[in-house]
Amino acid sequence: MTNEKGVPEMGGEMRRSSSIRQDEKRTVLSFKVQGLVASMLLVLALLGAPATTAQTLDDAVSAWKRGDYAAAIETFSVFVEQGSALAQFRLGVMYEEGQGVPQDDGEAVRWYRLAAEQGHAKAQFRLGFMYVEGRGVPQDDGEAVRWYRLAAEQGNALAQGWIGYMYEEGRGVPQDDGEAVRWYRLAAEQGDADAQVNLGVMYEEGRGVPQDDGEAVRWYRLAADQGDAVAQFNLGYMYGEGRGVPQDDGEAVRWYRLASEQGDAVAQFNLGYMYEEGRGVPQDDVQAHKWYNLAASRISSSDQRRDRVVKARNRVGRKMTRTQLAEAQRLSREWRPKPSAAQDVPDR
Repeated sequence: MTNEKGVPEMGGEMRRSSSIRQDEKRTVLSFKVQGLVASMLLVLALLGAPATTAQTLDDAVSAWKRGDYAAAIETFSVFVEQGSALAQFRLGVMYEEGQGVPQDDGEAVRWYRLAAEQGHAKAQFRLGFMYVEGRGVPQDDGEAVRWYRLAAEQGNALAQGWIGYMYEEGRGVPQDDGEAVRWYRLAAEQGDADAQVNLGVMYEEGRGVPQDDGEAVRWYRLAADQGDAVAQFNLGYMYGEGRGVPQDDGEAVRWYRLASEQGDAVAQFNLGYMYEEGRGVPQDDVQAHKWYNLAASRISSSDQRRDRVVKARNRVGRKMTRTQLAEAQRLSREWRPKPSAAQDVPDR
């Protein structure tokens, strides 16, 4: 329930903020690159790595996936000497994640850059991400956009989604909702859940496109069906308000629950509210207190919304017996988040 400015009333559900939030040049190996390979082989020697068990790049990738990092590194290093962009990219991933080597963002950037300069789209995306985060390089939105764009023009959906975000926020490019929508749509049409959520937000708010709740719901549903918690929350909110779909508290509860089970604090608060009021579910103070309590535990004390969550939890607690309160607290302690089926943002 919202007031005329779209701000949640203290007695009703909570709404999250709108925005979420994702080369043609060929490089000849120099002695510097070969020196990096030598360093990799030295790492293997120091780690007491066994003889090579992977013979091809596909074998090396398979070894990496099963956690046999020593075999993967040894074979990737051989292919790096031959100028393989895929091997360079994979070594970058291993340095970024500390897989079989000491974690080192600077080394990750060096390998990503070598692969990116050969036109490897995933390496271009990862290099852009490192510039956005300022990891291994000085933070630089302009450089991030440059590398994102190279990857996006090759059809990389994650890079397309991130360019959309950069245009939406005016980071490294002039702020432009129309351009944000264009890039979000390209990524969303490839099935990128984050871009689908963001495109839904643009339709819901009428930014860069005509306002259209039905289109917002359509994009939220596509992401929600992939397991994206933000999309599930947004879809629950649309059902609760009857925006773009018939008003349906039962459906609102269903989507809030899916997001809540992944640990989305705002969804947990709203699910608690539905239990407290008996909307879409039988009225249940124990369940209301449980979900309010979980939401409070996941919202930072510096977040102004936390006071509201705590007040709601305490309000329900004052109506409960000691037995009910103990049960709610037990349920909160025993609760564990369910893993999301949605994609992981870093593209590997």
